[in-house]
Amino acid sequence: MDPEFQKALQRNPHLGVYINEFRQKTGSIPEFVVSLSKDLDEENVNLILPVGDPVFIHLYGTAELGEAFYYTIEPKLTLKEKRKYDVIMSMILEKSSNEPVPESEADLKALISKLIDESVD
Repeated sequence: MDPEFQKALQRNPHLGVYINEFRQKTGSIPEFVVSLSKDLDEENVNLILPVGDPVFIHLYGTAELGEAFYYTIEPKLTLKEKRKYDVIMSMILEKSSNEPVPESEADLKALISKLIDESVD
């Protein structure tokens, strides 16, 4: 196994869980790559690509499927984290109704940052 893949598995237990579940379903283990090749075969692809710990992308396609699919692999929130997330999102949504509609992506990002700052201690 690729040393970088081993490091990723050690740092990210959710990746190992995903790999085991995928192997049980398909009988195969995706290849770990750090960048995509230009000559990627979309009808026969099974790659995991890190996009930044702890998030990974799994590209999977077979001739039988007829196309490649894109799966995000990320850790799941705990129940406590999910509750906090829901509270913060509710606060942000409530406050956002009092804000002008952003006119650009930069304005939207600034507004989101402002609303998060106002909602989180």
